[in-house]
Amino acid sequence: MPPEFSLQPLLNYRHNRVEAMEIQLARLIVEHRQAYNMRQALQQGRHELLEDMRLEKKKTGPLDLNALTQLTHNLKMLDRRISEQDDKVAALQHQIEDQRVQLVEAKQEEESLVILRRKELDRFSAELNRRENAQRDDLYIARAYHQHLSEAAVQ
Repeated sequence: MPPEFSLQPLLNYRHNRVEAMEIQLARLIVEHRQAYNMRQALQQGRHELLEDMRLEKKKTGPLDLNALTQLTHNLKMLDRRISEQDDKVAALQHQIEDQRVQLVEAKQEEESLVILRRKELDRFSAELNRRENAQRDDLYIARAYHQHLSEAAVQ
């Protein structure tokens, strides 16, 4: 049975850390997608509002200044919300990029321990094979010696 890897608790910690970072990255990606979709919906609302303004201006007869004022006010509010949403999307994108960098570093740290564990297991296997070969050689030598003694006694 192979010996227990001496750094196994650290490897377990790093593995758990990588999993937690992957979960956090997935959450950030979902949040980014939702923020982006919200921005797209706001942009669509803005286009619809501009179309309403265009139609209001095309009407024949006196202009409804109250309606135009309200539409202009709504447009300014939508522009402000779109700008805020743009900032949120950009901030989330930055967080995603940072999280990816941290995740790559954490995976590299975990992989270095996995490599150490693999090398330790390879050394153990090589030592085990060396011992088995040495025992086999000892058995062959002992048999050859006993066979030589048997042949010498017969003569």
